[in-house]
Amino acid sequence: MNNVEYGVLIILLSIRLVGYFPALRADLASYEKGAGFFTVVAGSCILGTQYGLVKQNYLPATLLWLVALVLWLLLFYSFLTLVITQTEKPPVEKSISGVWLLLVVATQSLAILGVILTSHLIFSADITLFFALSAYLLGLVLYLILVTLIVYRLAFLPVSAEEFKPPYWIVMGAAAISTLSGVTLIQKLSTTGLFLEFRSVLTGMSLLAWATSTGWIPLLAVLSIWRYVVKKVTLTYHPQYWAFVFCMGMYSVCSWRLAEVMTIPYLKSIAGVFLYISLAAWLATFLWMGRHIIRAVTPAIGR
Repeated sequence: MNNVEYGVLIILLSIRLVGYFPALRADLASYEKGAGFFTVVAGSCILGTQYGLVKQNYLPATLLWLVALVLWLLLFYSFLTLVITQTEKPPVEKSISGVWLLLVVATQSLAILGVILTSHLIFSADITLFFALSAYLLGLVLYLILVTLIVYRLAFLPVSAEEFKPPYWIVMGAAAISTLSGVTLIQKLSTTGLFLEFRSVLTGMSLLAWATSTGWIPLLAVLSIWRYVVKKVTLTYHPQYWAFVFCMGMYSVCSWRLAEVMTIPYLKSIAGVFLYISLAAWLATFLWMGRHIIRAVTPAIGR
């Protein structure tokens, strides 16, 4: 399913790149939409990780990692250049949102797949691990910068229920994938002996990232209840709801892997609970998306 979906999305993105480049460039320069392009990097790395971990097929995993790396370089510097050089900029409440944390997600995705491919790239193991470790640290710094701006936006500027959209859950998901990136590095450092002096530091930072991710969950849940129950915002399908699915799944995975690294069995119980939550969220969102597509296509077919 992921292979098919990835292929379809790449084809559609290529068509947009060739046939509608001005619109694509405008979206990339947008404070609201630009960071969303980093899902291409994260998606490529997730599929590559599946090839590496599930299939032990490292050729497509390597190709996907290289594609993701090139896209990250292009998107990261073009997006930031475009928004920095704009002469007219929107106010903070109209510009920063949880979508910006996809920069963190994409960066940590590169680090995770890079670690998995340590022994399968043309580079030496120490170069690959150095790159992955650097990407992990960059992702942490980006998280600290962006989450500070997001907290400022939420706490000190007016927020309507309509503005509190599902991508704000990426505040939690970005910390969760940072946890996973850290523990993935720890496990590889233990087997290679390279950069072993970083193990204790990475363990503490991974626990810090997990605690941060965990701390966000109750607040985000309460704000979601405020949005849909108290303020009665209509619940209609939007692709942004996949951000919530990603965050639930990532929290489950990072909790399980952290439990393995730190030998904390009760964390696996937490991971198990969120596994079922993420599966239920995935199924509900997938069926909801299918219904939305069918309802959109049916009138067109009738005409």
